[in-house]
Amino acid sequence: MRTADRRAMPPPLCFANRLFRVILMLPAFAGCGMPAVLVGRYEAAATTLVASKVESLSPVASDIVFALAVHNPNSYGLRMRLIRYRLMVHGVAVAEGTNRAEVSLPAGKSTTWELPVSVRVDALEAAAPEALGIGEVPYQLEGWVSLGSWLRQREMHFIVASTLRFSLPLELADQRARGCDGNRHSRSGRGYGFQPG
Repeated sequence: MRTADRRAMPPPLCFANRLFRVILMLPAFAGCGMPAVLVGRYEAAATTLVASKVESLSPVASDIVFALAVHNPNSYGLRMRLIRYRLMVHGVAVAEGTNRAEVSLPAGKSTTWELPVSVRVDALEAAAPEALGIGEVPYQLEGWVSLGSWLRQREMHFIVASTLRFSLPLELADQRARGCDGNRHSRSGRGYGFQPG
């Protein structure tokens, strides 16, 4: 290579210096078409209890649905893909499991979704004996939600508490569910409407 050609070549660090300057200028172009998920700061989503619903009751188990609202305060959408939950009554776990949810959380909005939980009646009776007489069970629902975008996944933890109200005391509901001849083993959830959280 001739001496003149060598002089025309840029210094070895020239490309690195230009790249560094471009990186420094990225924040200035944040509002010019760059994806919000790349330049926006992540803010934790918040979960609140909307209502609880006893859908069905049998001598063995009670099927309960919890309506939960998740607010996404970020400037970009999130995807909720998985939830682990634990239902506590007087500090005793009466139900726990995993629900594979697929919920889209639009940017800056709240989304309501339902979490179904099956609870054994004997577990409820053991944790809250007073429920036999009054049909009200104070509870605490704890959950772990997997949230994320295409760039990153995060886990959100939430705890909500309220009182689950049965339209009938469990003892009377159990008698009606069995029927007079003892051959009826389940009762429709009619009459166990949504109860405010």
